[in-house]
Amino acid sequence: MVTMQELIEEIDKCIDCHTCTLSCPIYAYTQKEIDAPYYRLQIARKIFNREKISSDEFQSIYNCPKCEKCQVTCPSEIKIVKVIGKAREELFNQGYELLAGHQGLRDGILQRKNSVKGDPERLLEYLPENFEFDETASTLYYAGCLPGYFMKEIANSSVQILKKIGIPFKVIKDEICCGSPLVDLGDVASAKKFFEENLEIFKAHGVKELIVSCSGCYRCFTKFYPEVLGKSIKVRHIVDVIADALKAGKIQFKKLSEKVIYHDPCHLSREFGKYDAPREILKKAAELVEFLNNRQAADCCGADSAVRAGFKELSVQVALKRVDQAVGRADSLVTSCPFCTFNLNYARRKNNRNIEIQYLTTFLLKVLE
Repeated sequence: MVTMQELIEEIDKCIDCHTCTLSCPIYAYTQKEIDAPYYRLQIARKIFNREKISSDEFQSIYNCPKCEKCQVTCPSEIKIVKVIGKAREELFNQGYELLAGHQGLRDGILQRKNSVKGDPERLLEYLPENFEFDETASTLYYAGCLPGYFMKEIANSSVQILKKIGIPFKVIKDEICCGSPLVDLGDVASAKKFFEENLEIFKAHGVKELIVSCSGCYRCFTKFYPEVLGKSIKVRHIVDVIADALKAGKIQFKKLSEKVIYHDPCHLSREFGKYDAPREILKKAAELVEFLNNRQAADCCGADSAVRAGFKELSVQVALKRVDQAVGRADSLVTSCPFCTFNLNYARRKNNRNIEIQYLTTFLLKVLE
């Protein structure tokens, strides 16, 4: 567990070069110094020293998508995202009131045990009709809140592709939120309860491994569970599962003549380095083209770390910038994060941009042989 002194020492490494400012998607839109990563570090220092902060400073800490683009450009290698996350946790523990959108997100998770206020009785409606899975399997397809309740085509296509690959897996009707949004809001104590309950649910169902479609869920089980609980469960993102199956000859796709551009989700790419697998898959299914800013330099969609919930218009404008980078370069934009898929699609629809935006498995289901 990182100490307050270690966090302040991390902040002290800043040399005021402002390199981070040029990479921040939020600053690029607002053009406000208070939204620059180096400025957020100084706000965090005040928070850790228990100094009172202003409303604008509070919003700056919470409008950071924690995309890590500033972090990979920082010459001092400051763990900026870690500092921002701990600053949110400290603000929550000090009793600062959450923004309305964030409070609604938290209330929904605590009341319904999912982040989209879905009816738990309807979770498995994403399954294809008469779909059979292996009740005895120790691998669980963990849909996550957005694919499970709201963007059901993601979960639907994912289980069909897993079935085609031949992996024994099960689904469960008592799946609950992984807890990731609660960590992003700073409510780590509530998140911990979800972590513990999830591991109990998995144990009761004999689950030893998860396959997930959500980059946020992947981050949570891989990073947050060990940090908070000191333990977790084996987890694979479906991108890796499909890539391995492709190499092993367990799945094939027919190749389309259309051009597809791949958007790197921040968590899956910069945080976990999963750049090659989705590209290897897409090259088998279409002509792959690239954003000018791709891989480690990819721009953020603007949705994650609860930014969409608290700052909708800001989030959509960041997404629109990314969509506009793709328009005219490809027929379809494909990504492997439900949050990215949703926010980019929303920005496209609201602003009448002519490009199709899909989650990876939704796209692949159309070309599955």
